[in-house]
Parts: sequence; structure tokens; C-alpha cells
Amino acid sequence: MRERTLDPLGAGNEDGCAGVVASWRRARAVLASGAALSVGALALNGRDLIRLGLRPGPNFGHILDDLLDYVLADPTRNRPELLESRVQELVENADG
Repeated sequence: MRERTLDPLGAGNEDGCAGVVASWRRARAVLASGAALSVGALALNGRDLIRLGLRPGPNFGHILDDLLDYVLADPTRNRPELLESRVQELVENADG
């Protein structure tokens, strides 16, 4: 019996190669769409949080990380007014 080895990239396997190519194309489309993939690409930043009445501190990082998760779930949410509403929800939930 001959031993078989697995090739994680699917070389020599048309289905595996097609999957890799499809994933690559999806990744390129996401990058080309300008979707926020980092906190720095969000439509809101720390200055905006201060403008909303929040005091700077370690909580800013948690808020911005949450906003990034929120936007990654749906890139159309990366709009200042939607992110401001999300910040208000987070603040209200933290207080209550």
C-alpha cells in the first residue's frame, strides 16, 4: 500500500487549487472594496470618542475594537452616524 501525503495548498488537486484561487479572489475583492480591516480605517477615532463626551483611557481601545468587530460583520456600517450610535449603546450597557 502506498502512503499518501496531504498538500495544504492543493497542488495537483484541481478542487483544492480552485478553492485557493476562489479564496484569493474574495480576499482581493475585500481589499479593493476599501472595507475597514483595522481600527485605523474606521470612520470614527479616539478624537471622535472625546467629542462624544468620553474620557480617554484604556476603555477607548475596547470601544474601538468592538467597533471594528461591528464593521467587519457588515462593512456598510462604517459610517460615523452608525458608529456613534454603537458607541452610545456600548456606553449605556456599561453604565447599566
